[in-house]
Amino acid sequence: FNQRIWAFGKYVVSGGIGTLLDFSIFTILVSFFHTEYLLANLISFCSGTAFVCYLQKNWTFKFETVNNKQLIVRYLMAIFAIFIFNSIFLTFEIEIMRMLVVQAKIIQVILSTLAGFFLQKEYVFGENNQEM
Repeated sequence: FNQRIWAFGKYVVSGGIGTLLDFSIFTILVSFFHTEYLLANLISFCSGTAFVCYLQKNWTFKFETVNNKQLIVRYLMAIFAIFIFNSIFLTFEIEIMRMLVVQAKIIQVILSTLAGFFLQKEYVFGENNQEM
């Protein structure tokens, strides 16, 4: 149980770095360059992905694999699923709930963090995947 909490803490820290990058780029693109929010979301989301993957593999989950290609495919599939969730939820918040764009992004980031941890812990970096 303590290892899971510690892993979640490291996930939040490493993910927090990526999220800070994501949120900063998103805010700059929307606020200063008037980029459409879904395009800004795509650009900002992708910007932190490679760095966060490196941290998740080497620090958060200390995952060793002999097949980095399969790891990258699993990671990208998980990220893509999280991105789809992000976009749908962000659209719902902005278009249906009429939230401000930046406020909607904050809520979307919190929910994505929780969903992402469980998806990555079990699907990407799970113990059953050690010999990929």
